[in-house]
Amino acid sequence: MLRSARHKPTLKDVAKLARCSTAVVSTVVNNARGNTLASPQMQQRVREAARKLGYRPNFASRSLIRRSAQTIGIYVPHDPWAGLGMRYEGAIVQGIEQACRGHGYDVLAINLSGAGAPETCAQKFAEQRIDGLVLLHVDHVSDWVEPLVQQASNHVVAVNYYGDAPVDRVNFDDRAATSMAVKHLVALGHRKIGYIGSRRASWGPGADLRCAGYRDAMVQLGLVVKDQWVWDFTNPELVSSPEADASKDDGSAGALHLWQLGEHERPTAIVAYSDTLAIRAMRQLRRLGCRIPQDISVVGIDGSDVGELVWPQLTSILQPFAAMGRKATELVIQNATAARHRPSTALEHRPIHEMAVPELVVRESACTYKPSGGPNERV
Repeated sequence: MLRSARHKPTLKDVAKLARCSTAVVSTVVNNARGNTLASPQMQQRVREAARKLGYRPNFASRSLIRRSAQTIGIYVPHDPWAGLGMRYEGAIVQGIEQACRGHGYDVLAINLSGAGAPETCAQKFAEQRIDGLVLLHVDHVSDWVEPLVQQASNHVVAVNYYGDAPVDRVNFDDRAATSMAVKHLVALGHRKIGYIGSRRASWGPGADLRCAGYRDAMVQLGLVVKDQWVWDFTNPELVSSPEADASKDDGSAGALHLWQLGEHERPTAIVAYSDTLAIRAMRQLRRLGCRIPQDISVVGIDGSDVGELVWPQLTSILQPFAAMGRKATELVIQNATAARHRPSTALEHRPIHEMAVPELVVRESACTYKPSGGPNERV
């Protein structure tokens, strides 16, 4: 049976070709629960008829039948360093897409360019365009998160959010990550370990937690933490130093500061807030004649693929971005599904806080330290 280019096939057309009622066709092609009343042979016949006719279910009709848009939104607040095209958010989106495919959901990028307003999220819920929303890179002081969560009946999950809004969240264990980095370096024989973070407190509580994890591990292992070894906004002396004001590149500025402490005062190893800062620090150290890791070992945080593209390849603590995106999406779909079947669950819901566990990725930028004065050995 051929169809005219002007004729859009309907349920009646499919039903006629499949020799069944339109009700049966509707339940089969829309994957409604009622399709269990149709035999496997009938379901196959309906799908084959729909394929031959080129029938596509109407999105609005399917949404009404299922009481669901089968779509998850992704929103990234406006920030010069954030966006769905950035490496950080892009890795999380991969996990979101994987989870959506597994559940038959689509993904709607609400803020692709980073220029949209938060009100856009509420509008998509009001239009029933999305069943849930994943927030990425939301500042902890954002005052629009809590009203959005209330309006959306808790169908919102945030990734790496440190604010007080009662929202489900999937966060990376920042404190454990830097602690793990320190312990790895200590296992290699290092005792003088520095930290390079940011001189800008605007990086938020996550940055504070990473510096705290470094300090915790040093104290726990009985090691001295000298103020001059900590390039971070938590160190008032360095924040106000000329070196801090002279450069916005904290990786390079921090490395320069630590190197200039001199052979006997500088640390033999560095933990950096991120892979980006670690790589910038290594680049600066090489300019100064430092051999990595023979003179100074370096460990980053994030475990990004970029660490494999530099020389030496960067030892890092993996932040499982894709897994976090998948988990956040699973929570969104779980909440939306529960609310459809039991509307009262929206009132009963208590925020869920999931913590992603860091993992050590050993590469080449950290090596065994020999306190006897001999050359350090790469492992």
